[in-house]
Amino acid sequence: MIKLGSLIWRLNNYGLPAVIRYIVFRRLKTSNKLENFDQIRTLEALVDRNNQNTEGEEKGLILNFNRTYDFVVDLYSDFVSSGNRIKNNIIGNGASNTKFKVLAYLIEKNRFDLIIETGTQYGSTALFMDRYLQDNNIKCDLVTIDVEMYPSPKHSSKLIKKYLKSPGRKNFKILTKYLVESKRKILFFHDSDHTYENMLFEFRWAWNQLDVFCIVSDDIENNSAFIDFAHSIAKIPIICKFDFGPAVGILQRD
Repeated sequence: MIKLGSLIWRLNNYGLPAVIRYIVFRRLKTSNKLENFDQIRTLEALVDRNNQNTEGEEKGLILNFNRTYDFVVDLYSDFVSSGNRIKNNIIGNGASNTKFKVLAYLIEKNRFDLIIETGTQYGSTALFMDRYLQDNNIKCDLVTIDVEMYPSPKHSSKLIKKYLKSPGRKNFKILTKYLVESKRKILFFHDSDHTYENMLFEFRWAWNQLDVFCIVSDDIENNSAFIDFAHSIAKIPIICKFDFGPAVGILQRD
């Protein structure tokens, strides 16, 4: 299988210019003018943006988040202590939790009927969302998509994992079009290959073809794809950075 993000994968999906750009600039961070936007620094501040939320609802969200996050952290701690090896700083101590908090807030606020995640890897974000939906009795289909199977903890879940065969882009379009049939309120979470070409492709496809209600993207500061896309649809993005980790962007329909 061709690994997501490899030079061959980029060549097959985006052509030689994208490969050359990646080789030349992969060690550089392209300024995407995040400094032009206010960055939200806490979950409480994100909740406060919605004037309809009361202090009690804010406290309830934080309690719900902590309960679910602690459960998933313990799940991965047990997984590693049993001899399994995963990449460092996936979840828990030493890991950023901005994306987890952002997703919890949006799930609680919007009550989606479908969530699509790209970039499963070790499954921590997908398992968190799945557990959060269960803990709070929210009915929502959750599908996570990748091109490679990584080890992850097993637990009782309604999470659906999909692994794309080559050609990845064609099968991605077919699968996601099928998933959104009869769904009304959809969250699209990008956490797959964080190159400019792939990010822009996924944003355009999700917004224009899947008609999603909300796009969330991790790692938006590594290139200008998220900001460029927000500009192209005349939307002012919400930028969240609660800790030392990567910034998370939100785009939502009116």
